[in-house]
Amino acid sequence: MIKSSTCSDPSSGAIELTPLIDIVFIVVVFLLATSNAPVMQIDVDLPSDQQGLSVVADASEPVVIGLKDSPPRWWIDAQSFATYTEFESQLLAHVTSTTPTQLAIDREVPSEHLIQLISLLQHHQISNVGLLMSPQNSDSE
Repeated sequence: MIKSSTCSDPSSGAIELTPLIDIVFIVVVFLLATSNAPVMQIDVDLPSDQQGLSVVADASEPVVIGLKDSPPRWWIDAQSFATYTEFESQLLAHVTSTTPTQLAIDREVPSEHLIQLISLLQHHQISNVGLLMSPQNSDSE
């Protein structure tokens, strides 16, 4: 009669799964790293070359609008205003939709005032707006 012997050695007939799992894991990581990830983008309307050449810069002096952290908070060309309504009426008297405008904002101004100013400019379709910036002083860090 033929008898099968039981082996106590685990490597004799059993398949080791650990190297197989390692290889599968490496392949999965490789495929994830090299797969095409969706590109996050924002659509921006840029002028074409012909449009860019035909635009002539406005030679008029820009109107500087400012926000300070302390009252009087609002100012236009070094003239300060105590209230927002007074500032708004003077702004609409000084600035049209084509007037070059520059914003000078103190870095300590709360963002809600900046958003309020940008919203006002956008509401009155004032789009020729630039932002004045100054470098941060190294001794204030």
